[in-house]
Amino acid sequence: MEIFSSILAVLFILYQIWDNKRLIKALSLLQIIGVILSFILYIGLATTIIYYGGNWFISFIPVKIIKYIVMFIIVGFTIYTIKVLLQKTLVKITNGIIQEQPYDSKDY
Repeated sequence: MEIFSSILAVLFILYQIWDNKRLIKALSLLQIIGVILSFILYIGLATTIIYYGGNWFISFIPVKIIKYIVMFIIVGFTIYTIKVLLQKTLVKITNGIIQEQPYDSKDY
């Protein structure tokens, strides 16, 4: 099952690269490297906050259902915050190229 998930993740990344090839061609090599490093950094940061911070915080809660609710809130807040920070970082790295692109890359 793990290999299946890994293959799906790689296929999804390849699809996103293919789908956004016009956007990628508009970026310089340094910008592309900055975008890749930003994604890796922010995904790592979100994973660390959710796993270590979330588990540490909910370890103080004795009721199981409340633990699930609090962890759900932590995950949602972390994902939202990281998304906003990543968007701001990518706009700065790409000089606004990423922000100007529509969500559906087939429109441009």
